[in-house]
Amino acid sequence: MKDKLFKYYKASVSGKALIYSYMPIFHKFYFFVVYLSLLAVISTGLSVISITSIPMWIVISLSITVLLVLSLIVLNRIMAYKAMKILKRQYSINTNPKQWQGTLSEMQIHLISEYLIENGLYSKWKIEKLLDSYREDVKKKKLPPLVAPGILLAISIPNITQLVTRAYTYFNFEENIPEFMKQTENYPINLNLFLFVVIFVLSAMMVATVAIFNRIKDGIVEIVENNDGPKREALIETLDNILYQLKEKSNEEEYIQSPPHRQ
Repeated sequence: MKDKLFKYYKASVSGKALIYSYMPIFHKFYFFVVYLSLLAVISTGLSVISITSIPMWIVISLSITVLLVLSLIVLNRIMAYKAMKILKRQYSINTNPKQWQGTLSEMQIHLISEYLIENGLYSKWKIEKLLDSYREDVKKKKLPPLVAPGILLAISIPNITQLVTRAYTYFNFEENIPEFMKQTENYPINLNLFLFVVIFVLSAMMVATVAIFNRIKDGIVEIVENNDGPKREALIETLDNILYQLKEKSNEEEYIQSPPHRQ
């Protein structure tokens, strides 16, 4: 039964079925920009290595990264407006761009609740059993997480310390100072300030890259291998909401049937 429910969710209730199937090109383009932004962040970090030979690379790479991030903000707003129009056109539901995800969640809860009722599964213990089964499937099929960002930074500190020391020593020799830096006033101070900012940004981007990839790796696998992990987790969240509503309703009925003692 759990397989039938999951197939029904994928075919008729998932975000892809209800919303994204009506904007397939935009949805794929959105994820393309997300992954491109991740690559741009990595490129910005790597550009520090070639700062002496290609000083403009870091400027160009950082500018592209900023533009991509701004593009994502714009694309998020466009997606919200598109989703709002789809909800109105396809399902006659009026909402606004800021609330479309909440509206979609309510639709999913309603559709799954109807399926559970029609198939005799709308009870606490049956939903809990389904949840346990799906969570076990997620645990078995989910990719192992990468090293936690904090741990990665901690074990990298000795190497980062060596890199920082060598970088400051190397670039403070007159012959190694980049030409664009020599053109500024008080360039020794500006150089060390610039090195501090670059090394700090590089360390932050390394941690951020691992954290971001940990969050989107399932989405990457879903696109590359058609993995069902993200959809299964979304179904688990929907069932959790249904179970919560069911328990809340049960508590209200129990309270009505057993009112507090009146003096």
